[in-house]
Amino acid sequence: MTGGAGNIRDAQNRLNANRSMRASKKGKFKSHSHDLIYKTGSTGKSSQKKFTKEQQEKAKEKVRLKLQKEKKIRLIMIIIFSIITLAAFIYLNSK
Repeated sequence: MTGGAGNIRDAQNRLNANRSMRASKKGKFKSHSHDLIYKTGSTGKSSQKKFTKEQQEKAKEKVRLKLQKEKKIRLIMIIIFSIITLAAFIYLNSK
C-alpha cells in the first residue's frame, strides 16, 4: 500500500506553519491597547460615543421590548407549526 499517512502529515505541517505565520490577536484584548484600536484618523480621539445614563436606560428598554416582541413571535410560530404537524400526523394515521 502506498502511504497516505505522509500526505496527512504534510497537510498538518502546512497548517501549523500557516498558523505560526499569522499575527497574534493577543494584543487586541489587552486593556492598555484599547484606545489604540478604536482611534479614528490622526486626531487620536476615540471613535466610541459617550452616552448619558438616561440614553443607556432608553436603549436597554428598547432592546428589551424588541426581544420580548421577537420571543412572542417565535412562540406563536412554534405553536402554529406544532398544530400543523399534529394535524398532519393525525390525518396520516387515520387513513
